[in-house]
This record gives sequence, C-alpha cells and structure tokens, in this order.
Amino acid sequence: GYNGASSAVFSGSVTSTGNVSVGGSAYTTSADLNLLGDGLAIKNDKAGSSNNWSLIQNTDTGSASNLSFTTGLGVALTLNHNKSASFGANVNIPNGSLMVGATTAPSYRLDTESASGTDTVASFRNPSTSWGEYALARFQTDAKDTRFVELGYYRGTSESNRAFIINGQSSNRLLTIDESSGNVGIGTSSIDGTLHLDSGTSTDIIIEKDNAGYGTLRFHNDGSQVSYIQLDTSEDMVHFGASGVGYQFWAGGNRRVDITSGGDLLVGTTDTNVFNNSSGSGIDLRASGEVQSAVDSDDCLYLNRMGTDGRIINLRKSGAFVGSIGVANGDLNINGDTGIRFQD
Repeated sequence: GYNGASSAVFSGSVTSTGNVSVGGSAYTTSADLNLLGDGLAIKNDKAGSSNNWSLIQNTDTGSASNLSFTTGLGVALTLNHNKSASFGANVNIPNGSLMVGATTAPSYRLDTESASGTDTVASFRNPSTSWGEYALARFQTDAKDTRFVELGYYRGTSESNRAFIINGQSSNRLLTIDESSGNVGIGTSSIDGTLHLDSGTSTDIIIEKDNAGYGTLRFHNDGSQVSYIQLDTSEDMVHFGASGVGYQFWAGGNRRVDITSGGDLLVGTTDTNVFNNSSGSGIDLRASGEVQSAVDSDDCLYLNRMGTDGRIINLRKSGAFVGSIGVANGDLNINGDTGIRFQD
C-alpha cells in the first residue's frame, strides 16, 4: 500500500491466499503473517497510562535467538535459544509464575496439574542410558549458596540397585530407598537390611511420647502383632510377648538366659528340668516357685549370713514356721520341734 507519496509504507508481499510477508518475499504457507529481520517487534500501545502497553519482540545476536514478552511494568517472559545447541531453550519469568495444566491462578512459581488422578504430574529425565547415572532435582536458597538438598533417581551400577535418593551437599547421601527390595538406608547407600541407619560416629533411634501417652516398638507376624516393647503411660518399660512367645538373651556369642512362654527363667541352660541331669549345668527358676540347680563337680548352693548369729534357712508349711537351719555361737544349728545342734 502507499501513503500518497512516492515511497512504500512497507516492503514485502501479499499472496492471493492472504498471507502477508513483511521484510522480504519469503513466507511460510502456515503463517498468515510472516516477519523477516534481525530484530522485530509487535507492540500494542493503549493510551491513558505509561504502563498500559504490551510488546512481543524477537532479537537475534547471531549465537542466540531471543523472544520476549514485555509489558509496561517490565519483562514478563523470555525464551532464549542457544544456536550451538542441538535442541533446548531457556525460559525466564522474572516476577511471575508458570502454570502447566492448571485452570486456576497459581500460588507458586511453578504450578503443575495432571489430567487425572492416575497421571504423572512431572517427569525428570537424564538422557544417558549408562549405569551409575542420576536424574536429580536440587533445592537451595540461592545460586551462590553451597548448602542444598537434591532428590531424584539413581540408576545404580546394575539392575538390582536402582534407587530413589536424597543427597546433601558434597554428594553426602541422606536417604536411599532401593527400588527392587524397598529397603531403606538413612545416612548410607550400602543397605544391609530392611532399614539401615548410619550417622557416622554415633547413631540414635528415638521413640518419643508426650506426657501420659506411650511409645511402642511393635513386632508383627504375617499381619498380626506377636510382641512389643513399650514405655507405657506409667513410665514403666513393658516387654510383651503373645501366647507361645518366649525371650532369649545372648551374650558373648552364646545363649545365656531364656524366659519361656510359660514364665520359667532358665540361666545357663535351655533344659526346663535340670534336677535330673547327669550332665549339663544351669538354673531353673520355675513360674510355679520351684527352684532347680545343676552344677558339674562343684558346690550347688552358697548361703552366707553375715553379722549376727541366726537363721540361714527359714522353713515353713502353709505360712507357718516349722524349722530353720542357722548358726548359734559359730555352730550349725537345726531348729524345729526337736532342736539339733552340731558343735565343732
């Protein structure tokens, strides 16, 4: 078109299909408007306010191409593409939020919403197919801050040790969840059990309760509780075993003490009837009150009364005194209905 003078208002072309090319004759058939040039802009300037305008601008520096969306209040969005890269672009939103898939105004700088409750909301991928590679997301307060936490996926050194991980600064492993077994390592990536804790020099496991409550460590067998260790509401330690559950205590690599499910205490033996042994030592303290002791080639019982003379053994029947064995004037004294005294 012309403005009535001899010069053209624009340099370009208009096709018979309505495509407009400004800045040259070339155009793409898929574009209704094709702008050609090293630095181009489209501006909507509405009168009434110095901030009431918007601008879409393309600049080309030779090594990079930039597309920016600007308003009178500043740059809202910039897309930057490094031409030396095979693919990829940098997105800069200086003072705004990026909303993906959501239909309401975002409350955070990045707000993503999946199409349904079963869809993946976001995907983080490392293009490498080699073992020992990571796909991580980093969280820190400032680009210059060396304190950070990274979480993501570790492909492992083989198919069997792929894991979800949380790293601290200097690649300090904070948490590892093994993908194949579900085993968890806290402070270690070398997991030797279902839960492996390692904080270095000292490691504490704390179960805390509040006031009148209780703290419990429970043990289940196939979904049913069989025992627990608990600090109860009275501040007493409770070791509970269900029917048929006994306790074993090992020391020095050997089994030293047993509490049977019937309540018998066995020391140095697993035999519940040491009184008729011909070999094997130990003590049975029966829940019925019976005491059994077996010793190989040594004394079975030591009773030591110190201080004054008197009873060493008090014998009773149904609560009534029937006799005693003790000491009088340094001599053994057996006392009952008929007193017997042995002198040295």
